[in-house]
Amino acid sequence: MSVQRLSPLDASFLYSEDGASHNDIGMVLVLDGPALDHAGLVAAVARRIALVPRFRQRLRHLPFAAALPVWIDDPGFTMERHVVDHPAVPEGPDPVGAAVSEVMSGPLDLTLPLWQIHRYPGLPEDRWLVVVRMHHAMVDGVTSMEIVRVLLSPSVEGDPPVPDRWFPAPEPTDQ
Repeated sequence: MSVQRLSPLDASFLYSEDGASHNDIGMVLVLDGPALDHAGLVAAVARRIALVPRFRQRLRHLPFAAALPVWIDDPGFTMERHVVDHPAVPEGPDPVGAAVSEVMSGPLDLTLPLWQIHRYPGLPEDRWLVVVRMHHAMVDGVTSMEIVRVLLSPSVEGDPPVPDRWFPAPEPTDQ
């Protein structure tokens, strides 16, 4: 089986985290109309996730840090761990800023695929908020915009589901 190793640049985004700072890319979407419920957002992402295989992969570090980490399929992957539901935007003078701060303030769990989508209903004027977070070791800014465009179709009907025959590949051995 072929594995993909992090590039030195991507690994530097991972290794430069110190607990107080982390290297995530965030995207804020303010959407018009009634909010999808949690199940609807999970279903919308699930219909297209086959187009973004990295979203079902996690990092695997080699023993004794013998080489840079590799991407492997996450056999325990579930959409529900990555699409996070919030009951409403935070109250206050800047609800969008408060929601973004809430999402981006803590580190991602580096034992899981390195992304999250947070849903916040309840913005004024029949709008709702989606905050997308991806680790910089996984994507750059331009790639993250393309991923969000692919996953969250702007059409009302949505794009047709992508055939998805994904099964996690066996984890490589250390040898």
